Amino acid sequence: MRLEQGHTPFGALVRADNVRLLTDDGWQSLADHGVMRIVDLLGAEERAEDPPRDVPIDVVHVSVFGELDPDFVDE
Repeated sequence: MRLEQGHTPFGALVRADNVRLLTDDGWQSLADHGVMRIVDLLGAEERAEDPPRDVPIDVVHVSVFGELDPDFVDE
């Protein structure tokens, strides 16, 4: 497969809302599709509320908002 610079091949990325809601069959479907890594964009607080599953797919946690300030008060 020849890749052009700046282009992502169709099917190379899969976007999901919340993979933790998947059943075991759902996780197997991801593996069968060729998914090797999940980039979890949840923050630490969200991950604490929804702990990761033990899956045969690499899960990397990257919080897009960084760590939240616990002393912040929204006026």
